[in-house]
Amino acid sequence: MISFVGAGPGAPDLITIRGADRLAQADVVVWAGSLVAASLVDRCRPGVVLYDSSRMTLDEIIGVFAAHPEAAVVRLHSGDPTLYSAVAEQIDWCRANGRPYEIVPGVSSVSATAAAAGRELTVPGVAQTVVLTRLARRTAASVPDHESVAALARRGATMALYLSAGDPEAFQRLLADPEALLADLLSPGQQRTSAELVAVTTAVGAYVDHVTARVTGTLTASAGALREAWYRYRIEDAAGEQAAGALFGLELGREQVDRGAAFVRGVLERAGEDGLARLWASARNLPTPAELDAPGLWLERIDLPEIDRPEA
Repeated sequence: MISFVGAGPGAPDLITIRGADRLAQADVVVWAGSLVAASLVDRCRPGVVLYDSSRMTLDEIIGVFAAHPEAAVVRLHSGDPTLYSAVAEQIDWCRANGRPYEIVPGVSSVSATAAAAGRELTVPGVAQTVVLTRLARRTAASVPDHESVAALARRGATMALYLSAGDPEAFQRLLADPEALLADLLSPGQQRTSAELVAVTTAVGAYVDHVTARVTGTLTASAGALREAWYRYRIEDAAGEQAAGALFGLELGREQVDRGAAFVRGVLERAGEDGLARLWASARNLPTPAELDAPGLWLERIDLPEIDRPEA
């Protein structure tokens, strides 16, 4: 019998009872020494034959199976053998050669990650689906287009990425393209809310820019250079902040900085500093997306009396 055993996510005590039992009874163990805790092989009986698969090819591993036809063999995989373990090729060999086999499940790293974070993956009303996938890297040809991270993100489910931590550049490129993650997740109502949030964020950011410029102008002779440096940071260097905003459907780049600046200039020309200060008078005074491009319209609206709504 060949037992394909899941060693779990890393901690030696997270192997299952059945998995530990198979190790204790094994005559031969082929284990992933680069991925599995070395202390796990301490569970093996004296005289067990050990092979470290981190230095072996698939053909060499199958050669071990063939060389021990009557032995109790354990192929010890990290995590769960049914996920990204290349166990399919080994099972094909077993079937082709009439060799009995079994799969002993292991605790997956996605379960261990959720446990470490202290979170449930399937919270009602948030997500009832978990997608397990990986970045298309050296074996990109094996990942169909409809299973790309961008395509799967459109489902709006919780997603776990396997085999991806070893390529931080690829992961960074993915996160640097928030639209690939956001995809088509926003409903029409969410899109309207996003536009309103963009307007508010842009107006508030522009007000902060204005106040910053006034303060630096009174404190230093290098106000112009400081304003230019701050502007450059806002539109060029704050890529992480822009990416974070885009994940929520908020476009906060150069266009929005310039829109906000135009809004502030328009208000100052019409109503001065006192008029601009009314931005903070109440939540009702926050500009709408249309008013952000028409400061005069904003000033007219906030001068209108507020209509009391009847209680429901």
